[in-house]
Amino acid sequence: MTRKAKRKDIRRQKWRSALAVLALSIPILLVAGLDLGLFAIEIGDRPVREDKEGNLRANDRQLKEAFELVTLLEFYPGVYVDDIHLGGMTREQGIEAIQENAMNFLSKIHIELEARDEIFEITGADLGASYNISDAVNEAWQQGRTARNPDIEQQILRRYQEIQALLTTPFKTEGSFDYDRDYMRQAIEAKLAAATVAPIPAKATAFDVATGSFTIAEKIDGIQPDVDKAVDDVMALLDTGEFRGKIKVDMETLDAGMTAAEMSSNLGLVAQASTPIMTMDAGRNQNLRRASQTMSGIIVNPGEIFSYLQALGPITTANGYDMGSVLLSDGSYDEALGGGLCQPSTTLFQAAFKANLQIVERYNHGRRSIYHEYGTDAMVSSPGADFRLRNNTDYPIAIVGIFTESNMIYRIYGKPLPAGETIGFSVRKIADVEPGPDVEKLDESLAPGTKQLTQAAVPGSTWQTFKVFYRNGVEYYRELTFTSYYQAYPAYYKVGPKPVATAAPTAAPTAAPTAAPTAAPTAAPELPAPVEEAPAP
Repeated sequence: MTRKAKRKDIRRQKWRSALAVLALSIPILLVAGLDLGLFAIEIGDRPVREDKEGNLRANDRQLKEAFELVTLLEFYPGVYVDDIHLGGMTREQGIEAIQENAMNFLSKIHIELEARDEIFEITGADLGASYNISDAVNEAWQQGRTARNPDIEQQILRRYQEIQALLTTPFKTEGSFDYDRDYMRQAIEAKLAAATVAPIPAKATAFDVATGSFTIAEKIDGIQPDVDKAVDDVMALLDTGEFRGKIKVDMETLDAGMTAAEMSSNLGLVAQASTPIMTMDAGRNQNLRRASQTMSGIIVNPGEIFSYLQALGPITTANGYDMGSVLLSDGSYDEALGGGLCQPSTTLFQAAFKANLQIVERYNHGRRSIYHEYGTDAMVSSPGADFRLRNNTDYPIAIVGIFTESNMIYRIYGKPLPAGETIGFSVRKIADVEPGPDVEKLDESLAPGTKQLTQAAVPGSTWQTFKVFYRNGVEYYRELTFTSYYQAYPAYYKVGPKPVATAAPTAAPTAAPTAAPTAAPTAAPELPAPVEEAPAP
């Protein structure tokens, strides 16, 4: 062996010692994330040789280059993600560059949706987009790092060979956009909402009280964008890699429901109720008559709420109302403008109850009136306590009020109950309430000590009201609907002032009578002093 050869062997041994150290150092370098900044080193273009046994052979320069390259914690030259050359960047720098590019890309997205001759713009913010670069970055990072060999020198040379190949055959990959379809749908639906024309159902516009018939306006179907199809079309465009374009949105019809003819054919009398006129109070009867007039022909379309007080209008003499009897808070009665209007509200409540309409607001009286049973009344007081109902059917309803000398009548027209079915009341008392102590009120006009009954005591009670369903006269279902509390009222008395106490009369003085003269008394004989005897033995 020549001296020159010995020097070469010595250098080879030094490199192998360094490689052994490298084998232990690479994991430490990777964990520490060192940036050695060695890309100033040029990658040789002369390929390493492979011997007959398949092992790679390299000269000292190539081995030195290989050693320095495989220790780099940077992307190698020739590695691209989204056409961004990552060579010379650390992993973190590469990720930042890719993400910045993706954000710039999203900002350029501009898709136009055309609906009903209007343009609605969709941007990247509407797509619920997220850019998935994890797989692309991992794959790019592995370029030049995949070779494995038990021999550390061979592994380094194999990796060096991979790195050299990237110069002539670059590695290119792409990240992928992921879209949140639900988010995108909500955004597109909100944008296209302005293109929707809501349907207008057939609707009652008038009611003829004399014939009991409705006038029905024809329905108008609506139109709305097919949002799901629009989302599919946007997704399809994005999948082609196009991020700008124009999409014509399909429109679909919104059916407004039944026709006017279909609605009319299903309308008729639903239910009615009647309460007796029990007084000859002209003012009160005028109020009942006026209430029937103001409400006859009122239409309540599906979903609408009817207010009794609102239907009455202002309770004034100018509006046709008069003085009538009203129940006061103490259980007594007095005259007031609009007195008696609780009877029409009670009658209407009973009709609505039998028509199975939804009762929104209802109050019972503080005391039962003579024209209704317990638990079947609806007290009103303006302002404040109202009677309200909701049309909870799919058809219009109309209200008709009728006043006669003997009865207050209300009828409900709309979709009749199924053939053979009726609804009625059933009430049950669940508690009695005893009146409180008598109440006395001083009346100076009464004679002292006088006590007059002005209002008899009234017991109170609590009642449950059940809605009972009948089929051909036979009950098949019932439900508790209301609980009514009727107050107890004490007896009321007027009392006169308390009697004033007076002194007993004094008799006039009279002369004392003169006694007749009598003889001087004779002294009584002196009796001997008593002698105390000793007791017998």
